[in-house]
Amino acid sequence: MFAFLTILYNISAAAENDNEWTNIGYTNATPRDTLMVVGDEIIESASAWRSRLFEGYAYKKLFCEYFRQGAKWTAAPRPSMADDLYSKVMQIHIQIFVDILAA
Repeated sequence: MFAFLTILYNISAAAENDNEWTNIGYTNATPRDTLMVVGDEIIESASAWRSRLFEGYAYKKLFCEYFRQGAKWTAAPRPSMADDLYSKVMQIHIQIFVDILAA
């Protein structure tokens, strides 16, 4: 049924990897968290996670192609990501986790 509906409504899915940067995390696999398409408008939200700030870059070429075809592109302002906005305790826990992964 799903396949039938995608054909009926001319729905397509695409994933683009720009390869301008690398990520050792998993977040590029979840663009639904910060990116959404409604009609002819691409809506990009801001993430409070530093690790996800540039997540949408992997889809930049794809979105530029849509934009040239007439799509609208709306992006929320990015947060400052200043150190004082983040818990120092959480930063220590994250660094320990990163160190464990790197070992």
